[in-house]
Amino acid sequence: MRSRTGKESNVAENPKPKPEQDDPEQSKRFMEIAELLGNEEMATSFEAAISAISTAQKTKPDQSSKD
Repeated sequence: MRSRTGKESNVAENPKPKPEQDDPEQSKRFMEIAELLGNEEMATSFEAAISAISTAQKTKPDQSSKD
């Protein structure tokens, strides 16, 4: 693939940087503040969202079963 400068570029040479890991201490502080503010539902929703995201990242779709 050619870039705007006309040089060939290799995607492998320019890997996408990995996202930073979540700070567990910051997540804990967020949950504590949410509970203090009476937003228990928000804290539960946050936990569910984080769980869904982390589960989705860990599992890959089954490529063998196609329609």
